Amino acid sequence: MEIKLWHFFAHCFKKHWLAITIFFLGIINLLLPIDSFERAKNLVILRPNNSFAHLELSLAAAQALDWKLARSEFERASSLLNSNKGSQVFGISSRFEEVQARVYQEQTIHEEINLLRKVLENCPSYRDVYLRISLLYYQLSDDAAAYSFWNTAQELDPNHEEVIKVGELLRKLE
Repeated sequence: MEIKLWHFFAHCFKKHWLAITIFFLGIINLLLPIDSFERAKNLVILRPNNSFAHLELSLAAAQALDWKLARSEFERASSLLNSNKGSQVFGISSRFEEVQARVYQEQTIHEEINLLRKVLENCPSYRDVYLRISLLYYQLSDDAAAYSFWNTAQELDPNHEEVIKVGELLRKLE
Protein backbone atom coordinates (compact mmCIF):
# COMPACT_ATOMS: atom_id res chain seq x y z
CA MET A 1 0.00 0.00 0.00
CA GLU A 2 2.81 2.39 0.90
CA ILE A 3 4.57 1.83 -2.43
CA LYS A 4 1.39 2.48 -4.44
CA LEU A 5 0.72 5.67 -2.49
CA TRP A 6 4.28 6.85 -3.06
CA HIS A 7 4.01 6.09 -6.80
CA PHE A 8 0.74 8.00 -6.92
CA PHE A 9 2.34 11.11 -5.36
CA ALA A 10 5.40 10.80 -7.62
CA HIS A 11 3.14 10.50 -10.68
CA CYS A 12 1.06 13.56 -9.60
CA PHE A 13 4.17 15.60 -8.94
CA LYS A 14 5.61 14.79 -12.39
CA LYS A 15 2.42 15.94 -14.09
CA HIS A 16 1.58 18.93 -11.88
CA TRP A 17 4.93 20.05 -10.47
CA LEU A 18 4.41 23.69 -11.43
CA ALA A 19 0.99 23.96 -9.78
CA ILE A 20 2.21 22.20 -6.64
CA THR A 21 5.28 24.46 -6.44
CA ILE A 22 3.16 27.60 -6.83
CA PHE A 23 0.75 26.31 -4.19
CA PHE A 24 3.52 25.71 -1.64
CA LEU A 25 5.18 29.06 -2.42
CA GLY A 26 1.82 30.72 -1.81
CA ILE A 27 1.46 28.96 1.54
CA ILE A 28 5.00 29.97 2.53
CA ASN A 29 4.31 33.56 1.47
CA LEU A 30 1.21 33.65 3.67
CA LEU A 31 3.15 32.36 6.67
CA LEU A 32 6.06 34.80 6.35
CA PRO A 33 5.54 38.16 8.03
CA ILE A 34 5.53 41.10 5.62
CA ASP A 35 5.12 44.79 6.26
CA SER A 36 2.11 46.87 5.23
CA PHE A 37 3.91 48.28 2.19
CA GLU A 38 4.64 44.80 0.77
CA ARG A 39 1.13 43.63 1.66
CA ALA A 40 -0.35 46.60 -0.22
CA LYS A 41 1.84 45.89 -3.27
CA ASN A 42 0.72 42.27 -3.25
CA LEU A 43 -2.91 43.35 -3.02
CA VAL A 44 -2.49 45.53 -6.13
CA ILE A 45 -0.86 42.61 -7.95
CA LEU A 46 -3.77 40.34 -7.05
CA ARG A 47 -6.45 42.98 -7.76
CA PRO A 48 -5.08 45.44 -10.33
CA ASN A 49 -8.50 46.94 -11.09
CA ASN A 50 -9.56 47.43 -7.48
CA SER A 51 -9.58 51.10 -6.41
CA PHE A 52 -9.31 50.15 -2.72
CA ALA A 53 -6.11 48.15 -3.37
CA HIS A 54 -4.50 51.15 -5.10
CA LEU A 55 -5.70 53.43 -2.32
CA GLU A 56 -4.05 51.24 0.32
CA LEU A 57 -0.80 51.14 -1.65
CA SER A 58 -0.96 54.92 -1.94
CA LEU A 59 -1.25 55.25 1.82
CA ALA A 60 1.54 52.73 2.46
CA ALA A 61 3.81 54.57 0.01
CA ALA A 62 3.07 57.89 1.72
CA GLN A 63 3.94 56.35 5.07
CA ALA A 64 7.21 55.13 3.54
CA LEU A 65 7.78 58.71 2.23
CA ASP A 66 7.68 57.53 -1.39
CA TRP A 67 5.65 60.55 -2.51
CA LYS A 68 5.85 59.84 -6.23
CA LEU A 69 4.40 56.35 -5.88
CA ALA A 70 1.85 57.59 -3.37
CA ARG A 71 0.53 60.23 -5.79
CA SER A 72 0.48 57.90 -8.80
CA GLU A 73 -1.37 55.17 -6.90
CA PHE A 74 -3.84 57.70 -5.51
CA GLU A 75 -4.53 58.97 -9.04
CA ARG A 76 -4.97 55.38 -10.24
CA ALA A 77 -7.39 54.65 -7.39
CA SER A 78 -9.36 57.80 -8.20
CA SER A 79 -9.61 56.95 -11.89
CA LEU A 80 -10.73 53.40 -11.08
CA LEU A 81 -13.36 54.69 -8.68
CA ASN A 82 -14.65 57.20 -11.25
CA SER A 83 -14.82 54.54 -13.96
CA ASN A 84 -16.89 52.27 -11.67
CA LYS A 85 -19.54 54.80 -10.62
CA GLY A 86 -22.25 52.16 -10.84
CA SER A 87 -20.70 50.18 -8.01
CA GLN A 88 -20.35 52.74 -5.22
CA VAL A 89 -19.01 51.60 -1.87
CA PHE A 90 -20.35 53.42 1.18
CA GLY A 91 -17.71 55.30 3.15
CA ILE A 92 -15.08 55.14 0.41
CA SER A 93 -15.17 58.90 -0.21
CA SER A 94 -14.17 59.66 3.37
CA ARG A 95 -11.35 57.12 3.05
CA PHE A 96 -10.22 58.85 -0.16
CA GLU A 97 -10.20 62.21 1.61
CA GLU A 98 -8.16 60.78 4.49
CA VAL A 99 -5.58 59.21 2.17
CA GLN A 100 -5.48 62.28 -0.07
CA ALA A 101 -4.49 64.46 2.87
CA ARG A 102 -1.65 62.07 3.70
CA VAL A 103 -0.51 61.58 0.10
CA TYR A 104 -0.36 65.28 -0.67
CA GLN A 105 1.21 66.17 2.68
CA GLU A 106 4.56 66.82 0.96
CA GLN A 107 2.92 69.36 -1.33
CA THR A 108 1.23 71.05 1.65
CA ILE A 109 4.56 71.26 3.47
CA HIS A 110 6.23 72.89 0.46
CA GLU A 111 3.40 75.42 0.23
CA GLU A 112 3.84 76.30 3.92
CA ILE A 113 7.60 76.67 3.44
CA ASN A 114 7.02 79.07 0.54
CA LEU A 115 4.63 81.16 2.64
CA LEU A 116 7.09 81.32 5.53
CA ARG A 117 9.92 82.32 3.20
CA LYS A 118 7.79 85.28 2.13
CA VAL A 119 7.40 86.22 5.80
CA LEU A 120 11.20 86.13 6.13
CA GLU A 121 11.52 88.57 3.23
CA ASN A 122 9.68 91.14 5.38
CA CYS A 123 11.08 90.11 8.79
CA PRO A 124 14.49 88.46 8.29
CA SER A 125 15.17 88.28 12.03
CA TYR A 126 12.10 86.24 12.96
CA ARG A 127 13.62 83.29 14.84
CA ASP A 128 10.40 81.27 15.14
CA VAL A 129 9.90 81.23 11.37
CA TYR A 130 13.41 79.84 10.87
CA LEU A 131 12.65 77.13 13.42
CA ARG A 132 9.34 76.27 11.77
CA ILE A 133 10.95 76.02 8.33
CA SER A 134 13.71 73.89 9.83
CA LEU A 135 11.14 71.45 11.25
CA LEU A 136 9.24 71.35 7.96
CA TYR A 137 12.39 70.42 6.07
CA TYR A 138 13.03 67.81 8.75
CA GLN A 139 9.61 66.28 7.93
CA LEU A 140 10.62 66.17 4.26
CA SER A 141 13.89 64.43 5.23
CA ASP A 142 15.93 67.32 3.80
CA ASP A 143 18.47 67.35 6.60
CA ALA A 144 20.81 69.90 5.01
CA ALA A 145 18.05 72.51 4.61
CA ALA A 146 16.69 71.75 8.09
CA TYR A 147 20.11 72.26 9.62
CA SER A 148 20.69 75.46 7.61
CA PHE A 149 17.49 77.12 8.82
CA TRP A 150 18.09 75.94 12.38
CA ASN A 151 21.61 77.39 12.22
CA THR A 152 20.19 80.79 11.28
CA ALA A 153 17.73 80.60 14.19
CA GLN A 154 20.60 79.70 16.51
CA GLU A 155 22.61 82.70 15.32
CA LEU A 156 19.62 84.94 16.10
CA ASP A 157 18.92 83.53 19.58
CA PRO A 158 21.36 80.79 20.68
CA ASN A 159 20.01 80.44 24.24
CA HIS A 160 16.31 80.09 23.45
CA GLU A 161 14.84 76.80 24.71
CA GLU A 162 13.13 75.84 21.43
CA VAL A 163 16.27 76.57 19.42
CA ILE A 164 18.20 74.21 21.70
CA LYS A 165 15.52 71.47 21.44
CA VAL A 166 15.40 71.61 17.65
CA GLY A 167 19.20 71.53 17.57
CA GLU A 168 19.19 68.37 19.70
CA LEU A 169 16.66 66.79 17.36
CA LEU A 170 18.77 67.58 14.31
CA ARG A 171 21.99 66.39 15.95
CA LYS A 172 20.42 62.95 16.34
CA LEU A 173 20.45 62.73 12.53
CA GLU A 174 24.22 63.11 12.29
